[in-house]
Formats: sequence, structure tokens, C-alpha cells
Amino acid sequence: MMVSLVRACALALAGFGLAVGPAGGREIWRSGDAYLDLGGTVREIALVSRGTSPEAFNAGLAQCFPPAVPNVPSPSEFANCPAFAAVGEKRVATSTTRLRLRVEARANAHWSAVVSFDNELLAGTLDTFEGRFGDDLAARDFLDASGQIGEDPVAYRYSLYRGYLSFESDRLEAVVGRQRIPWGVGRLWNPIDRFNSIRPLALQPDESPGVDAINARILFSDFSQLQLVFAPGRESRDHKYAARLQGMVGNIDYGLVAGVFDGATTLGADFSSNLGKAAGRAEIVYTRPSTRADRNVWPVGAPGP
Repeated sequence: MMVSLVRACALALAGFGLAVGPAGGREIWRSGDAYLDLGGTVREIALVSRGTSPEAFNAGLAQCFPPAVPNVPSPSEFANCPAFAAVGEKRVATSTTRLRLRVEARANAHWSAVVSFDNELLAGTLDTFEGRFGDDLAARDFLDASGQIGEDPVAYRYSLYRGYLSFESDRLEAVVGRQRIPWGVGRLWNPIDRFNSIRPLALQPDESPGVDAINARILFSDFSQLQLVFAPGRESRDHKYAARLQGMVGNIDYGLVAGVFDGATTLGADFSSNLGKAAGRAEIVYTRPSTRADRNVWPVGAPGP
């Protein structure tokens, strides 16, 4: 029955994909400034690689560091651990067929809304140490709008990619819901981007995850603005809130950031400018970790708890 259900989901994905086209949209209704659009994209990702078996890796760790002796290992003990012999010894193959449906509506010149929903057919397995580690780094959204039907090797997964209500005026812009908040100017890495950081092991590293947040921008001029963001967590200690002042001095664009992310006070700045026919970009971030009681820091080589 589960296989039949997954096949039905696959047929539904194909049908929706043919309806909306591979990478386009269509206008359903329009009246003056108001409109309703439906669009969608289809993407196929196939991966064949070598990974690390979690069972083999954990067995090697148990030989090096018995659970009965909870000490923090020294660098030399790590270097000789047989667990690392299991790294890259497991063949893995996986395929992801994703249909992303997008509905965009505008009521007037000020109010609009967007909902973008992902439907994915998963085939194969990515049960590796690296894959599990990447899952642990996944963002914990305030609203859990996702789910999965079935398990390896075939499954159907759905999730809310974007969903927000937007207000726009001459001096104020506000967005509430799951959205992208792109901060920083770097091309390969954005240490100042604390709301939409991409998992290092993500299969789609070109896509930024969304964050459930209240995002307001006060526009002072065409080149300067103050942005205030609050992203609630499932617990009060997981709340994120920050402010960013953006402007221009001469031919240098700058951004100044101050906020608290997962209890860590953060200050940062980013700069960008044209240097002849090239471009110069820089980001600087200072973070002071939280000192709350549930956060433990162990020096390397120190005895465990």
C-alpha cells in the first residue's frame, strides 16, 4: 500500500509539472493592481558518491574511546583511531525529483502574498555519517510545515519553502512569514548571514533556506535603510533578533549589524565597493557565545564530566 501511495504521489508530481510547465507561470486573474499568478518549477538531482557508514564509524570510535571512560580525546588519539578507516568506504546513490509550486497574489499597491510549496519524490538512500550530520545542522523552523510519506529507498516529502504576507509603502516595507533575509556581500561565504545560512553538506547549496520571521525595513532614502528582524524560536532561548543599518559613504556600500542569535550576542559589518574594473567585498563578525547553564565548553584533552 505504501508503494502504491508513493507511486500516486509521483504521478501527481508529473501531472502538476505538465500543468504549470518546467519553469514558468501563468496569470490566473488580474484587475488593475490586483492579480493571481500560479507557477512552478521541476528539478531533478542525482547523486552517486562514497560516504561513511555510521555503524562502522561508531564502532571504530567505541574501540578508541570506551563509553566507560568519558574523557575528551587528545589530537594524537584522534589520529590513530580506526574509525577513520571507514571514511568514504560506503557507496551511496540517491535521486530527488522536486516540483515547486508557487502562488502569488496581490490585492492592491500595498498588500501581496506568496506561497511556495515543495513536493519531492526521493529514491535511493543517503544513510551515511555525513548525511546524518547534515540533517543535524538543518534549521529548526518555528512552524513545522513539512512531512514525509515512506522511508528509504522510495519516499514522498513535502515542505513549505516560502509563505509570507508583504506590505509596501514609500517609507516602510514589512514581511511576515517564511521568507529569505539575505545579509552580507560575500560570494563564497557569508558569516554575517545568520538567518539564512546554507548547510555545508546540502545537496542544493545554491538555494537559501527560509526563516519564519517578522521583517521590517524603514527606508530613509534610495541608499539608506534600517532593517529590524525578529525570528521566534520554539523556545524563548532560541529567539533571534537583529537590526541592520545599510547605507553608502562615497562609493562604498556598508552594512552594520547587531543582534542576538541563539543566545549569542553578535556584532558585524560588511563593505563593498568597485576597485577599478574589479569589486572589493569584506565581512567582519564578532560573536560572544551564550553563557547559559545548558551550554558546555570542554578544552581539548580535559577530562569529561
